[in-house]
Amino acid sequence: QVSNNYLTNCSDMSIGNAALIFGNTFANSKNSFQQSPVFHPNAIWHNNASGQTTYIYNNVFHDFDAQYQLMLIHPGWNGATNSSYYVYNNVWWNGARLNVDEATINVPNSNTYAYVFNNTCYGGAGVCMGIIDRGQTYHLTSVVAKNNHWISDSWTGNGFCYNPTGGCGTAGTVVDAFNITQGVAGAASQGYALANQFSPTAPGNISIGAGTNLTVLGLASLNSDKSGNTRPASGAWDAGA
Repeated sequence: QVSNNYLTNCSDMSIGNAALIFGNTFANSKNSFQQSPVFHPNAIWHNNASGQTTYIYNNVFHDFDAQYQLMLIHPGWNGATNSSYYVYNNVWWNGARLNVDEATINVPNSNTYAYVFNNTCYGGAGVCMGIIDRGQTYHLTSVVAKNNHWISDSWTGNGFCYNPTGGCGTAGTVVDAFNITQGVAGAASQGYALANQFSPTAPGNISIGAGTNLTVLGLASLNSDKSGNTRPASGAWDAGA
């Protein structure tokens, strides 16, 4: 478990395979001068073992340089199977993105999953999330993104498309539903601002009631938002953290 820490000015912050990562702030960091430009630092670099489910929630990430990865998560690391990530109620701004990485998936029917729910990202000129295809034969079983609020001026086409050598991640199933995407200017005009971590400020804001109800998942920590407000047991949820 990695919880309730404030981590700053580190070239790498959290590396490992803890099953719970929550309540942390990862902030204000740059690539180490000791690293070649071909390497990159990570706020969270994580690999799952076979049969592992990992929950990453209620974290804040902000102000990283261009080399940083926000989260680099590996559901099928070294051939792991029956592996799942739940990433939710996180907020990030000013640099970096969440990447679901297909590295070292090497078995068919791996049952590898990533569920990305109710996050808020201010990506600015960059995208908020990607699936990384490493050119391997086998791929993630499913990536499901719902109820996220993406604020980005670069979110065009398949927003989950990312491959260092070109092309897109090719998970067996990609679900992109009930997510709200806004440009930077449009979000600012509705009051989504750094001062309130890009949360809605008025009943008519675009993220209000835009999500789907995920109570059926039975995740107690998802049934409340990042601020501790209980989400409704029935009816629409808001998009975002």
